[in-house]
Amino acid sequence: MERNRYADLLRVGAIGTVVLGHWLVTNPTYRDGRLSGQDALQYVVWGRWLTLLFQVMPVVFPVGGFANTASWTEHRGHGGDWVSWVRRCALRLLWPATVYLAAAFLGVAAARASGTGRGELAQTAWYIALHLWFLPVYLLLIALTPVLLAAHHRWGLRLPFVMAIAAAAVDLAVLGPRLPVVGFANYLLVWGSMHQ
Repeated sequence: MERNRYADLLRVGAIGTVVLGHWLVTNPTYRDGRLSGQDALQYVVWGRWLTLLFQVMPVVFPVGGFANTASWTEHRGHGGDWVSWVRRCALRLLWPATVYLAAAFLGVAAARASGTGRGELAQTAWYIALHLWFLPVYLLLIALTPVLLAAHHRWGLRLPFVMAIAAAAVDLAVLGPRLPVVGFANYLLVWGSMHQ
């Protein structure tokens, strides 16, 4: 199968925007022998509005849906099974994430050894984990791609529309009767509708 260069361009652009955006909003400080950091958006208020123009997940998930569909279709066409396809796709995501986490772990270990406080380390760990929030959702969508593709062949664009309506219903359940745990379903419904 020939690669879709436009989809590749969208992926590279999205990843580059994430890296650049996180780099621009991070404000490391070193005062009185202590390394710390602040979120630049706390001080550059107009930058918060600017971030709305550079949201990349609405690009990542539809492009991912396209790529997963093409990859699964080709894999199936060559007689491949679901397990080997999911394993291959998951490893392509998990290897870079593992390298990222290993580098972060080494950095945190070095900071701890140099006397950085627990509060700063806890905040750093939170920010590192926050960068990977999408990974479990995306891995689940990879695993569900064959089912979602079959549903697409049967119901077409009605499926993402129904998923979006279900996401709104989940929001109402969270905001109305205050069922906060139900809100986690929207990770799959919102991003799944975009993947679809």
